[in-house]
Amino acid sequence: MEEFKTALSTPTSQVKKAKLRWKPAEHNRNKLNVDGAFVQNASFGGVGGVLRSETGDFITAFSIPVRHVSSAKHVELLAIRYALE
Repeated sequence: MEEFKTALSTPTSQVKKAKLRWKPAEHNRNKLNVDGAFVQNASFGGVGGVLRSETGDFITAFSIPVRHVSSAKHVELLAIRYALE
């Protein structure tokens, strides 16, 4: 909760915005983007992903809660695993 309060009180002039942009897949391929997040003190989190065509059209997505996770890397790997199943 303290981290959340700190984030709320941080002036926007101190917040760095990433200049990332989604790039489409190569010709005749689909692109899968996955992500995961977890609450370290509670050992739970969630994973999700989106599959898009080479033109960026939505194909499918998923979102799944996960338990008994130990790190950000663990959750990210679970996201990849669920996406490939």
